[in-house]
Amino acid sequence: MARITEDKVYIITFDHHIDKNNVESFLQLVIANCKKNNVLTDISKNCSAELGFQLPITEESSTFIINNNDDDYYKLFLKYHYARQLRFVQDSNENKIALRFKDDVKSFNNNELNDLVKMINLTLSS
Repeated sequence: MARITEDKVYIITFDHHIDKNNVESFLQLVIANCKKNNVLTDISKNCSAELGFQLPITEESSTFIINNNDDDYYKLFLKYHYARQLRFVQDSNENKIALRFKDDVKSFNNNELNDLVKMINLTLSS
């Protein structure tokens, strides 16, 4: 099971880790479930070293980022990034245990986070 947390670092946590050898297939299955269920249809894989999910920055999401981040770093974020990202956090064995916002910029709204958690849980239960 995955769930949204109030933790300042980890945004979505997992009851059980995602094995480092299964991360790529897990990402593809979650993305496929999003598209199949017409939820977060623009979601894609983030190809950073940590891996994760990303959505494009739109006018609506730009407004959300501006209104929901306290420091001025979000201005640089919006200037230099084309996507909003949730990246994996790993344990000492490189297994994935949570997702976090890139650069701690709150960039996914609650509906998007809830939809992603539903799709992650759908994937984990199949």
